[in-house]
Amino acid sequence: MIDAKAAYTQAHLVSALNQQVADWIHANQMREYLDAMQATVDAMTDQDATHAAQEWLAWCRRSLRRTDPLLRPAVMPTVAEPDAADLRPFLCGHNPYGPSGFARAPRPTR
Repeated sequence: MIDAKAAYTQAHLVSALNQQVADWIHANQMREYLDAMQATVDAMTDQDATHAAQEWLAWCRRSLRRTDPLLRPAVMPTVAEPDAADLRPFLCGHNPYGPSGFARAPRPTR
C-alpha cells in the first residue's frame, strides 16, 4: 500500500505538471494571437469599432493573466489522500481492501 500511495502521488504530480505545461503553451499561443490582434486594432480607423476592439483586447489580456501558470507563484500541488479506487491502478492486481479479497463496505451510521 505504501508503494501504491507513492506511485499515486507521483502520477498526480506528473499530471499536474503536464497540465501546467499545456496551460503555458496555450498562454503563449494566446499572447502571440493578442499581439497580432493589437496590430489589427492599431490599424483600425473607425473610432467606435476601435473602442469596442480595445475593450475586447483588454478583456483578453486579463484572461491571459489568469491562464499563464508562470504568472502565478509556483507551488507544489496538493495531493488528496487516495481512496481504494484511486490506488487500484497502482496495486499490480492486488485487492486494495487487503488479502481477504472482500470489499469492505462502510458501516452504516445511525
